[in-house]
Amino acid sequence: MSTEFDYDLFVIGAGSGGVRAARIAASKGKRVAIAEDRYLGGTCVNVGCVPKKLFVYASQFPEMVHASQGFGWNPSGEAVLDWPRLRDRKTDEIHRLNGIYQRLIDNSGAILYDGRATVLGPNQVSVNGQIHTAETILVATGGWPFIPDFPGSEHVVSSNEMFFLDQLPKTAVVVGGGYIAVEFAGILNGLGVQTHLVYRGTRLLKSFDAEMSNKVTQGMIQKGVNIHLNTKVTNIQKTGDG
Repeated sequence: MSTEFDYDLFVIGAGSGGVRAARIAASKGKRVAIAEDRYLGGTCVNVGCVPKKLFVYASQFPEMVHASQGFGWNPSGEAVLDWPRLRDRKTDEIHRLNGIYQRLIDNSGAILYDGRATVLGPNQVSVNGQIHTAETILVATGGWPFIPDFPGSEHVVSSNEMFFLDQLPKTAVVVGGGYIAVEFAGILNGLGVQTHLVYRGTRLLKSFDAEMSNKVTQGMIQKGVNIHLNTKVTNIQKTGDG
């Protein structure tokens, strides 16, 4: 343990990888700090796996209610989705998980800084205007959705913002052919949104097995998703009704 620096390890990013690294180092007696300017738990907890699965569950209920008629149930009336309730319930669950990550960090003995960290040099990090020194700096900032620059791209929302919409749209266009785009197209369609999936390639999920990709594509079409292959988005225009 060196006394030349404020910390033995300074971790930038409190996602799964960053928190795990900080906890392991702290358990070995190292002086550890971790900085996070957004949310504890990273992408998976906040804008990825966890909220997405909650939305997947919600999107499956209309089909389950319909299928229940074959087992003697007689649903009466039209099921209506309360979007703000779903969105806020999702937020409550994320806050619960954020609290778990907070306790994991606190119990490890690592110091958490709430703010954006900037690397100033090989052993210097600045957070909220305060400079900290560390023998080792670990950058664990994760990834971020990429939106290409094209006319009207300012009207686009990424998968991150989808979890916080004020209201659920009546119609949505999902651009992309990877698993995230396919998942969101399925979610939106299941929640009653008229959904279009636009992809510039020849088939969805091109990095997956071709047979599986074709099965998924046919299943989505059968459930009402409008799929447009070999199609590029060149511009987006805002109209009076959105």
